[in-house]
Amino acid sequence: MSATDSNSTPLAHSARRGAPEQTYRDHVANVRRFASKFAREAAAHSEKWREPFQAVVDLAAAYHDLGKLDEIFQDILRRNRANREGFNHVEAGTAHLLKLKQGEAALCCFAHHVGLRSLGEAGRTPLISNTDQGAQFTSPGFVDAVQSAGVEVSMD
Repeated sequence: MSATDSNSTPLAHSARRGAPEQTYRDHVANVRRFASKFAREAAAHSEKWREPFQAVVDLAAAYHDLGKLDEIFQDILRRNRANREGFNHVEAGTAHLLKLKQGEAALCCFAHHVGLRSLGEAGRTPLISNTDQGAQFTSPGFVDAVQSAGVEVSMD
């Protein structure tokens, strides 16, 4: 890839440790392909939730690195240098998915970058679980599980 191309084509990864740079488009396409494969395998035995689960995973995969498109981060990647500005690319995809009211995909996107703690691991249990009124959140199984952990259920 020429210097001109590298300045106009968004990157997801700089060339490092012998690996070539990777364009944003190629990276997201690869992540979506692998995520789709894993989602199909994970949902293979759930006819009811297969399609919704796969849709959530695909959205999370599509937006997981959205923050890398910011010019600050692109400059870091193009120059193949350390992120001394402290720019965090993680939240952009999560925030965008939340704006689209795709909470499950936002959670997956966030968890991809920072992981999820168990309720007890954080040192305290959350006081409120705020969800929408979708069937998966109003089901007795979900509500009972959340309330048995000492968490109040709040639905928008």
